[in-house]
Amino acid sequence: MTLTTELNQAMTFSQEDIRLMKETICKGATDADFKLFLMICERTRLDPFAKQLYAVMRWDSKLGRNSMTVQSSIDGLRLVAERTGKYAPGRATTYEYTNDGKILSATAYVKKQTSDGTWHEVAYTAFFDEYCQKTKDSTPTKFWRDMAHVMLAKVAEAACLRRCFPMELAGLYTSDEMEQAKTIDAEVTNIPEETINIKDIEAKLAKIFETFPEEDHVKLTEYIEKWKEAHGKTTVDLIRRFENIEELKTNFNKWMKR
Repeated sequence: MTLTTELNQAMTFSQEDIRLMKETICKGATDADFKLFLMICERTRLDPFAKQLYAVMRWDSKLGRNSMTVQSSIDGLRLVAERTGKYAPGRATTYEYTNDGKILSATAYVKKQTSDGTWHEVAYTAFFDEYCQKTKDSTPTKFWRDMAHVMLAKVAEAACLRRCFPMELAGLYTSDEMEQAKTIDAEVTNIPEETINIKDIEAKLAKIFETFPEEDHVKLTEYIEKWKEAHGKTTVDLIRRFENIEELKTNFNKWMKR
């Protein structure tokens, strides 16, 4: 069975859709990368032809070849959140400035409904210096120079959406987030390529969340992000560290002071 036939049986894309994607949207991707891209399309139900999902090829010096990353538009993230039935846009983004009037940070707000019917406002703050894309001479690129508020607001909203819906949006980043640093929450950093199984990672993360009450999911997401930041680790590291979920629960409850 050819790869195209195998993919066509697994997906709703037509043969012509698959050919067109391979030659345009995923141009230069290996068969394995292309199959992974279609698996992510299937999981998220985002349409690459509507520019909700992108396949981006970059040179990986460690692998000695081009490597694919899958990125979403901010509208794609919003659509996945909308389909949960537990999402609502939050209030307008707020900004902070330095003493000399330059933009310092943007805070985005998203509303999420928990299983008891209660709506919670979740926030995420993104700092300009951490996300601003720069040219070789270390000056902001055109968009980040001329539309800093718009760019930073999108970054903050994307991170906020993942905080609210970690299972549905795990591993999905926008180009505005990915360009600023090669190491942004890279699930596969320093892990041999043949040992990586993205669906396995997602399944294990989902299993962790399933063992916690839904009303704890927002705080659990915050705890996980703070744990990774404090230890310089990734989601994969967290899963390996807390194979015993009861230990994670104990640490989480201590963090919650209960």
